[in-house]
Amino acid sequence: MRRNTSASPPARAFERRRRAGARGGGALTRALAVALAAAPAPAALGQTAGAGPAPAPAPAPPPEPPAASAPGPARAAPLILYVDPDRVIEASAPAAALRRQEAELRARLEAQLARVKAELEAEELELSKLRDTLARDEFNARALAFDRRVRRERAAAQERGAMFVRFVNEARAALASALPRVIEALRRERGAAFVLNAGAALAADPALDATDEAVRRFDAAMAGVTFDPPAELLSDAPAADDGAGGAPPAGDGSAPPAGNGAGSAAPR
Repeated sequence: MRRNTSASPPARAFERRRRAGARGGGALTRALAVALAAAPAPAALGQTAGAGPAPAPAPAPPPEPPAASAPGPARAAPLILYVDPDRVIEASAPAAALRRQEAELRARLEAQLARVKAELEAEELELSKLRDTLARDEFNARALAFDRRVRRERAAAQERGAMFVRFVNEARAALASALPRVIEALRRERGAAFVLNAGAALAADPALDATDEAVRRFDAAMAGVTFDPPAELLSDAPAADDGAGGAPPAGDGSAPPAGNGAGSAAPR
């Protein structure tokens, strides 16, 4: 009996599906490979799926140029300055002129005193020689006149000495009285709150010492100022005879008699 080799329709349909499935499998594999090759790289960590490829990182901004250095704040004015008032006066031009004037007047008074002393010594010597040749009354009269002159000259010398001391002290006081105005103007211009006496500072920054500047300002403020001594200090006239027999000596010189001297040190 001959075997029927013809496939039944169902068998032929199955075979066709099998063969189509094999061909379809290869096509599916090729399609998958193509799809994978065209797929983007995996998203970065934390990137939302389906949001597309990760953007390239933004370039870092260029470094900012260094800012132009703004001018620093103006140096603050010192709160405190200090000044040596004695040095301001002594180093000033008016004080130097006063010292020269003082020295000239002192030398003049000393020369005048030396001249009067020499005259009195000579008169006393002459009188002593005449003691034995003159009549007693005449000698007594001359001796009394000599004694009156000694007292006059002594009183005049004391008065001139006191006048000289007054003149110098008043002139120095006039210089000192002008210093506060100069220091106040300096304080205002420098913007300081206080100006202290340098003698009261135990230690201080030399940069705060305004003494030299105060000297310059004091010279400018007192430019042209001079002091006129009393006319009696410039006179070589002998002591006047009061004709009253002579006044008693003014003392030992410790308390000189008052002289006029008023206004003798007034600056001009």
